[in-house]
Amino acid sequence: MNKNKKSYIAIFIIIAIALSIIGVKTLASNLNIDFSVDSLRQLIDSMKYSEFIFVILWCIRLISLIPGVTLMILGGLIFEPEKAVILSLVGVLISDIIVFFVARINLFKGLKEKISEKHPEIIELIDSYNYKILAVGVLCPVSPTDIIVFVSSYMGISFKKFTLIFTVSNMPAIFLYSYLGESFDGSIINTVMIVITLIITGVFSIKLWNEMKYKLIKDN
Repeated sequence: MNKNKKSYIAIFIIIAIALSIIGVKTLASNLNIDFSVDSLRQLIDSMKYSEFIFVILWCIRLISLIPGVTLMILGGLIFEPEKAVILSLVGVLISDIIVFFVARINLFKGLKEKISEKHPEIIELIDSYNYKILAVGVLCPVSPTDIIVFVSSYMGISFKKFTLIFTVSNMPAIFLYSYLGESFDGSIINTVMIVITLIITGVFSIKLWNEMKYKLIKDN
């Protein structure tokens, strides 16, 4: 699958999620069913350890194949936006810190070799751009973020630098997706504006990612 198709798929997923939830909300309104965000949050608040369970979902997302975007939007739906941002940030940090340290363990040498064979361009990009590729990779919706974290780790990026770059680079997406969940219970204009912002941010980061790859190919 070429990069343009991946870009379109990423944008389509964002729009599809937004339209699906708006559709459910409209249907519920017509049927007089209370599907409001407030009622959902009241249900979640009545459950014990809901915050802990949410963070655990982030930790197991790699083996359960749960997309990070889905969890960010879910967080915005079931928690207040401020809490959702904090919990999603904690969750994504813990999950990729696990990836970071797994890459440092010699027991996973075979996994390192497989990743090196399957994603040689990632190694070349990190060689050329160092920590910059980690920042762009986190922002770009079509880049293999967890692979970039894994390779960056075993190629020697410091844990302190990784944590700082990873946190700062994740904040825009976490903030927007968390408030996207909140916006479904408010004005549709807010939802549309957030989706447009996400699309613009996604297109810009994809363009930057592709330019870095193209420059690397051209230099070689």
